[in-house]
Amino acid sequence: MDKKNSTSKVIKILTRNGLRNFVIVFFLSVFSSALLSITPVYISSITGRLTNNNPQGIESIYVIGAMYVITLGIQKCLQFLSVYCQSHLRIDAIINISRAYLQSLYEKERTLAPDENTGDISHKLNQATNDIYVIIRLLATNLFPSVLQILISVVFIFSSGDVFTSVLFLLYSFVFIVVNTYFSKRILKSKRVLLDSGRKTYSLITDSVKNISLVRSMNTFDFFFSRFRATLENDRNSQRDYWHLNIKSQIASGLLNLIVFGVVFFKVLNDTVNGLVPLSHFILITSYIILFITPLEGLAQSLIELKEASSNLNEFLKNMNHGKESKNLVRMDGSIDIFAKNIEYTYNDQNAQQNFKLGPVNLTLKSGLFYSLTGENGSGKSTFIKILTRQLKNYSGQLTIGSKDYQSILDDDFYNIVSYVSQDDFIFMDTLRFNLQIANPKATEEQMLQALELSGLSNMNDTSLLSRSIADGGVDFSGGQRQKLSLARLLLRNPKIIILDEVSSSMDIKTEEHCFRTIRSKFPDATIINITHRPASLILSDEIIVFQDGKVVESGTVDDLMNAGHYISDLMRKYASEKSGRVKV
Repeated sequence: MDKKNSTSKVIKILTRNGLRNFVIVFFLSVFSSALLSITPVYISSITGRLTNNNPQGIESIYVIGAMYVITLGIQKCLQFLSVYCQSHLRIDAIINISRAYLQSLYEKERTLAPDENTGDISHKLNQATNDIYVIIRLLATNLFPSVLQILISVVFIFSSGDVFTSVLFLLYSFVFIVVNTYFSKRILKSKRVLLDSGRKTYSLITDSVKNISLVRSMNTFDFFFSRFRATLENDRNSQRDYWHLNIKSQIASGLLNLIVFGVVFFKVLNDTVNGLVPLSHFILITSYIILFITPLEGLAQSLIELKEASSNLNEFLKNMNHGKESKNLVRMDGSIDIFAKNIEYTYNDQNAQQNFKLGPVNLTLKSGLFYSLTGENGSGKSTFIKILTRQLKNYSGQLTIGSKDYQSILDDDFYNIVSYVSQDDFIFMDTLRFNLQIANPKATEEQMLQALELSGLSNMNDTSLLSRSIADGGVDFSGGQRQKLSLARLLLRNPKIIILDEVSSSMDIKTEEHCFRTIRSKFPDATIINITHRPASLILSDEIIVFQDGKVVESGTVDDLMNAGHYISDLMRKYASEKSGRVKV
C-alpha cells in the first residue's frame, strides 16, 4: 500500500462533517499563507516612500501601513479559525478510526495475538489516532500552504529584479530537499524501531500493573523491576539513535541555511551600502529570507512526518479487518437443533496441546433440553465448546443448526440466537447499568432490576445502584457476584442456544441450583449446553455427555451413568460422601 492509498483511506475514514472541516482548514491555511507572503511588500514599500522624503507620499504611507496591519489581523483570525476547525477535525478522525479499529477487533476470531496484551492494543490505537491526525493536519495546513508561500516569495523577489537571489533560492530549495530525503529514509527506519520499543514498554507496563499483587506477595520487587529496567534501557537506546539522526539532519540543514542565506544577506547588504539597490530592496529581501526559511524547513519536516505517519498507518490499516466477506452467508430461521457429525480438530500450536486431537465427535443437541458436558481436564469438552461458539473454525466434519451450516450463518443472526457465558467474567470499568446494557442496550431499568433479582443479586435491587461504578475487571465484586452478573446479562437477552462454561464454579450449591433453575424457567425452549465438573449441575441435566481423550465416551441421564459409567459414578459417590460429611458436621 503506497502513501497515496494510505491518504485516500484517511479521507474515507472522515465523516461528511470531517471532510467539510478538512476543506475549510485547507483553504484557511492557503489564504493565511498567501496573506503572510505579501507582508514584506508592504514593509518594503513603506521603507521606500520614507527614504524618498516626498511630502506628497505621506498619505500613501499611512494607507499601506493600514493595509499591512489589516492583513496581519486577518491572517491571525484565519489562523485561529483554522485551529478551531482542526480541533473538530481531530475529534472526528479519532472517533472514526477508533470505531473502525474496535470493529475490526470485534470481527476477529482472536482479539489478541500470542505476543500481545491490552497494552499493545491500546498503544496501537493511540499511535494510529496520532498518525491519522498528523496526516490530515499536514495535508490540510502544511504542505500546499508552505509550497505556496515559497513560490510567492520567489515570484516577488524575481519581480523586484533580483534574479540572482530568486535563482539561488530555487537552487537552495532543490539541494535542501535532496539532503532532507537522504536523512528522512534513515530517520523513518529509526522511528519504526522507536515506536516498536515504545509499544513493548507500554505492553510491559500493562502486564506489570496487572500482576504487581503477585510481586508483593512474593516480595521480589527488585527482580520484577529488573525486567522493566531492561526494556526501558532498550527504549532509551532507540530514543538516542533516533535523535542522533535528527541532530545530524538539523546540523546539515542549518549549515546549508547559513551558507545560502549568509551569501544572500551580505550580497544585498553590500549592494545597499554601495548604492546599487535601495534600502527598500534590502528590507524586502531580508524579510523574505525569514519567510522563505520557515516554510521550507516546515515543508521538509512535514515530509518526514508524513512519511513516518503514513508508514505507521499503513501497517496499522493492513492489520485491520475491514468488514467480513458476506459471500454465501444465510439468514437463520427454522429449527435450532444442533447436529455434529464427525467433528474433528487438531491444535497446530507447537507450544500448547500440540498432541491433542478432538474427535470424531457425533452429537445431536435438541432444543428445550439441558445438556451437561463433563470429563477430566484436557478431555476435549472446552475445545468442542470453542467450535460451537465460533472461536475455532478450522475443524473438519459437518456442524449444522437445523439445516444451516454453522459457518454460513450471518454473524448478526448467529450471535442473536447463541449466548455464550464463559468462565471468564468480562466486566467493564463503568456503571452497573452499562455492564447490563451491554447485553441489551434497550433494556429498561425495571428489566435490569428484575434480572439482578433473578440472578441472585437481590441485595442490589435498588435503582440508584444501577449507577454504581464498578472497578477495573470487577475486582470489587466477589467471584460469585461476577458470575451472577454474567447470569443477569443472559437474562436480559432472548437466545435460542445457551452455552455455559463453568459459570457456577464460584457459587455455593444452593446458589448454583437457583441459577440453573432460573435459566431453565426463563428459557424453556432453548438448547442449554453447560460445561461442568459439579455434581449439582449434573443432577439438573436432561443428558450428560462425558468426554475423554477428545471423544465422547458416555452419554445419558445421571441414573443411566451411575449404573454404567465409571466417571459419573465416581463423581457422584464423592459428592454424596462430601454432602454427608457436611450434614454430620
